[in-house]
Amino acid sequence: MQAYEKRVGINLAQHHLSVQLRSCDTVQSISTLLQGQVQAFSDFRENDKVVKSINTTVSIITQLSSVASLPDAVGLVRQRH
Repeated sequence: MQAYEKRVGINLAQHHLSVQLRSCDTVQSISTLLQGQVQAFSDFRENDKVVKSINTTVSIITQLSSVASLPDAVGLVRQRH
């Protein structure tokens, strides 16, 4: 465990999940804790998708703005009437 701590810089005995697991006294409480961790990770992944979408959009707009003026760039992505 000390080798892991030295390599990654995380003390597992003091990690928040380790502390929470020590307070669990039934299989159900452990299961509930782990399900909460899975949900938190799922929420994080969903937020990550949103951030990636925003970054992609910003990248496209940046590329368009370097090629043409803003009104011309908007015309490239918007149908004219």
